[in-house]
Amino acid sequence: MFYTIEKVDDHPCIGMQSILNIFFQNILSTGNWSISKQHHLLQAANGNTTLIKDLRKLNRKINSKNNIVKQTINHQFINNNKIEELCFGTIPLEDNIKWDIDFGKEIKSFFDTSYPSKLDLSIFKRTGCRIKPTKRFYQDFILKNGHVCPFCSILTHKNPFGKKRGDFDHYLDKTHYPFSSLNLDNLIPMCTECNQDYKHTDNLLKTSSGIKRKFIYPYSITNPFILVIRNMDQDNMNWKFNICIFSNLDYNLLHDFDDVFNIGDRIKRELSKRYDKWIKEEVKRYIITQGPLSINGFKKYLLDVAKNVIDINDRTIEATLLQYALFIYLGTTINEEVNDIFLGSFLFNYI
Repeated sequence: MFYTIEKVDDHPCIGMQSILNIFFQNILSTGNWSISKQHHLLQAANGNTTLIKDLRKLNRKINSKNNIVKQTINHQFINNNKIEELCFGTIPLEDNIKWDIDFGKEIKSFFDTSYPSKLDLSIFKRTGCRIKPTKRFYQDFILKNGHVCPFCSILTHKNPFGKKRGDFDHYLDKTHYPFSSLNLDNLIPMCTECNQDYKHTDNLLKTSSGIKRKFIYPYSITNPFILVIRNMDQDNMNWKFNICIFSNLDYNLLHDFDDVFNIGDRIKRELSKRYDKWIKEEVKRYIITQGPLSINGFKKYLLDVAKNVIDINDRTIEATLLQYALFIYLGTTINEEVNDIFLGSFLFNYI
């Protein structure tokens, strides 16, 4: 994670998880308990007939099972909603329910048809707010955490005031973890490229070969990644350089994060795309403010821009961290080949 993010912990949509907690806490009750007698649940549902109707239907399906099955359902629901602990590996993952057969398929159907419709019920709107609850939650998240996607740092979220909201990523994917599909702790805004092109429905808690693993939990990151560029070179117009990401996290966590989001390759492609534009803009500014070009003078200028102009905490402009890393590298390197390839001949093309 290139930026820390904070939860929007006061949105009424959180109430949906409270309702589900009450529901699944009671499925182990002796006999066929009735929703009509669950005053806490009814109060939390605020009399919404659509929600109560669907919960009654789910209740009937679960009540037809024996107590061993009910206990399995209850335990896995609780376990799968401890998202941070599962990511950190501090509790074992429970995945005993098979979602494509029998009662697992019936329960999954409830969750599949509930996202995002249940979260957009009127009972979850902010007081006096007319827009859909999930869109308001998305707005609140962006206003609190900035427009730049914290997973890649190179793209921005969709405009929170546009016609449609951007993507919520089911961090623990709803294919394997339907129990957490309505939990806002598991619904994290992510840029479209990170969400749709890379993460997809990857099971973060298991490798492609099915081995259980730990994974970064976004809301727990307190020290963002540091992006560094090293060893730039060019061979027959093909760019070569190393992208280094420094963090206090375990190497395996960083490796698996890159394995899912392909950060290193994406940042390289982004730099290749933006390099000419960034340097050309700074050449023009340099000539206006400093006068005739020189390699050493321009290097000092880039270093000054990186340290005193670029705000790496600005979460409104995409790829800011990448631009900062590039200017630091070009401003501090003493490699003459780099000077010639990436600054020398390049500079004088724009005089």
